[in-house]
Amino acid sequence: MLLVAGCGSSGPKPFDLEKTKSCMVAQGVTIGGALDFVASTATAGAFVGTFPDGNSATFSFGSAAKDGRQMVDAYERFAYANVRNNLPDVLKLNRNVVSLWKKHPSDVDLNTFTGCLK
Repeated sequence: MLLVAGCGSSGPKPFDLEKTKSCMVAQGVTIGGALDFVASTATAGAFVGTFPDGNSATFSFGSAAKDGRQMVDAYERFAYANVRNNLPDVLKLNRNVVSLWKKHPSDVDLNTFTGCLK
């Protein structure tokens, strides 16, 4: 008997930029701002969101989970030496989405974002 496991399975579905952005706008996040170099290369798009408390983040979407990992690698590679050690505090990966925060995200902001991932 031949058993084939995982055929056709490519893991969880990637998060969608437009659905996520729409949800965040409904939660009071303002969209707009210049993208950095890494975000401008995101395979499924990117946007900047500013939260009601004034913190902001760049949200970069890959077409697949591997794209998210590649964007994290790029941010780590291009980071200035004086900020490299603090990246784990502001750089977050969730499947195919990378968020780079201006400053440490509050629980409210992080929950707003993760709750809107669609």
